Amino acid sequence: MKSQFLRHSLKVYATQLAQTVLVVFIAIGTARLLGPTNKGVFSILVLIPMMVVSLGRCGLGNAVIYFCGRKPATAVVFNGFLLIGMIGMVSALLLLPAVFAFKHSLLRDIPGAGLIWTIAMVPVFYFYDFFASSFVAVMQIQRRNLLVLLYPTCQLILLVMTVAVLRKGLAGALFSLSVALMLGVGWSISMLKGGAEINLLKVDRALMKQMVRFGLKSHLGGVMEMLNYRADFFLVNLFLGPAAVGFYSVAVNLAEIVWRFPEAVVLVLMPKVTRMNAEQARAFTPRICRLILLPVLMICLALLFLGRFIILLFFSRSFLPAVYPLFFLLPGLIAFAIWKILAGDLVAQGHVFIYSFTSAAAFAAMIVFDLWLIPAWGIAGAAVASSIAYLFATALIIVMYRKLTGIRLGDLLVPKKDDFRLLREILGHGSGQGQEG
Repeated sequence: MKSQFLRHSLKVYATQLAQTVLVVFIAIGTARLLGPTNKGVFSILVLIPMMVVSLGRCGLGNAVIYFCGRKPATAVVFNGFLLIGMIGMVSALLLLPAVFAFKHSLLRDIPGAGLIWTIAMVPVFYFYDFFASSFVAVMQIQRRNLLVLLYPTCQLILLVMTVAVLRKGLAGALFSLSVALMLGVGWSISMLKGGAEINLLKVDRALMKQMVRFGLKSHLGGVMEMLNYRADFFLVNLFLGPAAVGFYSVAVNLAEIVWRFPEAVVLVLMPKVTRMNAEQARAFTPRICRLILLPVLMICLALLFLGRFIILLFFSRSFLPAVYPLFFLLPGLIAFAIWKILAGDLVAQGHVFIYSFTSAAAFAAMIVFDLWLIPAWGIAGAAVASSIAYLFATALIIVMYRKLTGIRLGDLLVPKKDDFRLLREILGHGSGQGQEG
């Protein structure tokens, strides 16, 4: 089981890497074609609806994954779809006054037309996020993989056409993202509709209430996790301006190569753990936690030695200020891998408070250190603040997880002989095909 699980995780990670490569090419294209200032503006405009989704989705992604392991999947996904549609429309209406309230502070120098675009795209971002979770919940990992590749592939093709060929600048970049996102949503609807049981496509208010109650318990954690990823963009913009956001976004884009791995593992881990009892999960998750540390360390070392070369080669010399922020992000990303696995296990078992608490603690630490370090050290200070926040959250979740499960620290962090044997088995049969799930 563990061998099959890790092979599925590696397939997801391969997809995540392919997605990251596409995202990096998109980042290279927007950086070279738009320049640092418009690249920063583009990053902020895309970030707004992403953050709105994290703030407003009420933990429905986690709720769908949790309840699909316990109730008919069609009913869960259909009622989740209705809920997310309502939330998306309400969020867009609430965003309108909020965006213009910050027009001259956190969003200074961001064009008004771009801000209108962000509001219009909010429901589409909600649906895309929901469908990615739904494919995981019903254990259609391959379709989820196709979705996350379809979106950036279409975006990159359209970006070349609208910005490189037609010279439409920032407007072309936003158009490319919009069309690609809508294509991904349309494809997801067609795939999930094909496997739906018609008799279960009905409004179930009781199920909706259960999903909302569970989702809200993990919602704070989801909000804080997203803010930990991207909230410092706004503080960098506040203190240093859009050009600095452009530099910092390049460092974060490259850092995604690291954090995509634990995210890939969690995508396979959560639906598995929802179908386990507590004793099975205590045996399963610590081994997965140990196994991911070595590849994460290797990826971090590769970025440490090759980061400057990669930025120079792909982004040009003008983006070299991103080098040191990238280096300072790496220690936190190693800690993040541990936090992500343990958090995914706890949510899947219904222990959502620990996930939310540690996410909130990380966010609070990041903001405190951002306010201190960004004015003093610039974008390198933002990276240091992020690493401190991840290290702090990881220490907290390890303490809480050990108290809940009784697992020894060495069982979480120190590889064992059997782990290496399992890795050899995976590598030796990496091309083998198993049932998806």
